[in-house]
Amino acid sequence: IEVSELRRHPGYRGRETVLLGARLAVDDVLTAKEIGDAARAGDHHPRDLKRLWHLVVRFGGEAAWRPVEG
Repeated sequence: IEVSELRRHPGYRGRETVLLGARLAVDDVLTAKEIGDAARAGDHHPRDLKRLWHLVVRFGGEAAWRPVEG
């Protein structure tokens, strides 16, 4: 999901979740890879990452369902 799209939905899982997504995004795009990397690093509460994942799945469109290569 592009950060601009993420920022359109603060009411879905909260403003803090949107801000977390914007911080984790690479080149203004947040993917499952970034969320997974954050989960493995242990720097964020799993609940917050789960909320962020909900945003990606709900608003990320078809791209959210494509497998990540590499």
